[in-house]
Amino acid sequence: MATRTIGIVGTGISALHLALFLQQQGIRTTLYTDKTPEQIRAGRIPNNVCRFGRTRARERALGIDHWDFTDFGMSCAHVRVRTDPPIAFCGNLTHEASFVDFRIYLPRLVADYRDRGGAVVAIPDVGAAVARYRDDHDLIVVAAGGVGIDALFPRVESRSAERPARILLAGLFHGVAHTEPMGMHLEIVPDAGEIFQTPVHSVTGRVAGITFEAVPDGPWASRLRDRYYDDPDACARVVLELLRDIDSEILGRIDVRRFALTRPLDLLQGSITPTVRRPWARLGPNTYAVAVGDAAVLNDPVTGQGGNLASAAAWELGQTILADPVFDERFCRTWESTLWNLAADVTEWTASALGPPPDHVVALLRAAGQSQDLADAFLDNFDAPKAMWNSLATPRRATAFMRRVTSDLVAEAPDHTVVDRERQLLDALAGDDIRALHPFVASDGILVTEDGCHSRDNWQKAVEPTCTPDRPAGFSVLRPADATLLVTYRQGSLHCSTLWRRDRPDSWVAVVHHRSPAPSELP
Repeated sequence: MATRTIGIVGTGISALHLALFLQQQGIRTTLYTDKTPEQIRAGRIPNNVCRFGRTRARERALGIDHWDFTDFGMSCAHVRVRTDPPIAFCGNLTHEASFVDFRIYLPRLVADYRDRGGAVVAIPDVGAAVARYRDDHDLIVVAAGGVGIDALFPRVESRSAERPARILLAGLFHGVAHTEPMGMHLEIVPDAGEIFQTPVHSVTGRVAGITFEAVPDGPWASRLRDRYYDDPDACARVVLELLRDIDSEILGRIDVRRFALTRPLDLLQGSITPTVRRPWARLGPNTYAVAVGDAAVLNDPVTGQGGNLASAAAWELGQTILADPVFDERFCRTWESTLWNLAADVTEWTASALGPPPDHVVALLRAAGQSQDLADAFLDNFDAPKAMWNSLATPRRATAFMRRVTSDLVAEAPDHTVVDRERQLLDALAGDDIRALHPFVASDGILVTEDGCHSRDNWQKAVEPTCTPDRPAGFSVLRPADATLLVTYRQGSLHCSTLWRRDRPDSWVAVVHHRSPAPSELP
């Protein structure tokens, strides 16, 4: 059988992971790039990618785990949500994540590929590479955007956005201490956007990355639309102003006398229009091209999935190439299905994260602030996007996720004060005076029912169809944290649970109350 050859256009993470994977499997490849490693290293920062545990495991399998630092990585995330009252928790990762400047990362992987016998060819752009070299290979893989990409791989309008949902500013800064323990600081400010502080191993050393994702019509947008490439001092001033506007915890880690952008090239501004493309094209009677990485699926970076999805997709494409010796339309359609199965959850989760936080997501985050197990499970799901979207997509899924995580705790029988408090809450729910309910419920308390999530003032109306005179039975209580109780029980045909938080030394309030039909008993 003739040796198959693959042409790979691009030098991003998806192109390089695929090239190294196929090289490892003995398949001949040629890498086509419009930038040399020297140009990449000397250029503007292209992104600020967090590589989670699964991506780093693929790096180990490829023999490219060059940045396995034991003292500089992301072991956790300090999450802050600007609700009233605010949400705060620190979730721990099972497998440490890492931020390495791609101006270091990508040139090193090109060197690895070359050192192992790979061929690298300079090109002016994607379109020129495809047109010139398509007949030299059994398959062309496009892993870069640019000239010709729209003609090759048309947008799937039903899966793509019409316009950007965020205005981005990402920079590397001196004078910022890292979080303790070291990790990421994530601050969600509804109606304004998100702020990230990250530890970055960069071309200028170990520094802090600060990224703003601003809602286009929100309070940060006008200041982030201004260009600061030629005025790094103004950039630092604006970052401080925005942090002061919300009294961010990041301020406490900044030495104002030293705070500055590391270099003008260490700043990136712009926006991204999330785009899904049909990831294949017919180039000739028997010649095809397929897309991977951002050339196929481009998401906003708000969920930190871009580089990880690109790496996972490259690995899947490599497996698809190994499994099928014929690169025809059937192969292309198989890849289209495989890629969307991998990318759908990331795309839907990211689209949801770009809108106002749904009530059930706020309820889950608030519960994570009361339970370390839940906080850790939530953060670990950033490394498992299918699991993350399964836990966030609907109110019922969020409730099931919380119940599954907390079920690992040891349940115990509640004392009479816990039972009495729960019965008083149910009596107040069944009454017709909302004022009787307020003392038992936090001001931001969330009721979760089959119909969705409800704020405190709508609790009584929401439970009217399911109100039952039955007394609660089968109580059990879990203690996720010192000042938190999760009480579960049955009330007639309903399964109920309440997450209580100690409000004062002698007072408890309901943060989340859940009511749903109990599953049928097995015979």
